Amino acid sequence: CALPISTFIGRDDAVVDVTKQLDERRLVSIVGPAGVGKTRLAAELARSRAERVAWIDLAVHTAPEIEEALASALGLG
Repeated sequence: CALPISTFIGRDDAVVDVTKQLDERRLVSIVGPAGVGKTRLAAELARSRAERVAWIDLAVHTAPEIEEALASALGLG
């Protein structure tokens, strides 16, 4: 994950929520409308919790590759 160009502020509630989800589940997807900061949130979580979080940038995969990318990141493939 690339280093952020700005400080990550104002998303404490989202970080807590996703962190709780990560404690309970093996896979957490962050979804929402464009421009709300999904990628920045995911990047911050991946950076700060590198030992527990795998970054999978689905935008670089074509539809048939997504299943393989997810399985690989989860250690299933």
